[in-house]
Amino acid sequence: MQLYSLGYLLSIIRVGIDRLVEDLIQESIAKGEFTNLKGTGKPLQNQNHNPYIDVVTHKINQVEDSLKITGKGQHSGQHV
Repeated sequence: MQLYSLGYLLSIIRVGIDRLVEDLIQESIAKGEFTNLKGTGKPLQNQNHNPYIDVVTHKINQVEDSLKITGKGQHSGQHV
């Protein structure tokens, strides 16, 4: 019996899940389930969040910015 590392097994599972999700999306597109959605072609609302940082860091940055605006506290000008 061959043993595989946990990282290798998780990467195989991740690829399988990604493939399943992509297949389900393509199936729904073919069925027309995404046509006539409310707001189609319009920008998403409240998208001032950087998708490459986690939610906690985003919230900390918001608090820092609000303190800077209100003048309560010192702000170095750098985000976390």
